[in-house]
Amino acid sequence: MYAKTLNNAIVKYPYQWHDFMADNNNTQGVNPADLLTIFPQTAMAKQGYSVVEVAQVAQPTYNPITQDCTEGTPSLINGVWTQTWNVTTATAAEQAARTTAQWQAYQAQARQALDKTGITVDRITEGVVKGTCALTNADVVAYMNMREALRAILTQTQPATIPTSLPTAPFPTGT
Repeated sequence: MYAKTLNNAIVKYPYQWHDFMADNNNTQGVNPADLLTIFPQTAMAKQGYSVVEVAQVAQPTYNPITQDCTEGTPSLINGVWTQTWNVTTATAAEQAARTTAQWQAYQAQARQALDKTGITVDRITEGVVKGTCALTNADVVAYMNMREALRAILTQTQPATIPTSLPTAPFPTGT
């Protein structure tokens, strides 16, 4: 990533190839990979502007439900222009909307997981009818309890803390 500077201050960030082309009309056929090499030869450079490379920094850890993380203006740190990040608290309305969306996504995952259990239930039913298994077998009971827990997720109101994992089957679904 690049930035256009004047007197050691950021004027434009990010500064991309289309920005360079808009600033410099006589640049047809120029290789965009050479932006740092080409820019010093332009009229903008003669006016005191420069293009600098901005060192990328990993986005900080933050809570996407309660916080926002946005890219800030690069800072000059020890002679290196460096990407910055701003972490701020989301508004109460934003937090509520994000929590609701997270709950709805969790319920959708539960619905999908429940839908995938149909084949296994059909096979259990067939086994009971044929006498090869009983509804009281421990794995059958555990499987039906897992399905009951998934159905409960679909009907319950949004809890204060949304779980991060769904109830799991005691054996692979679809078997």
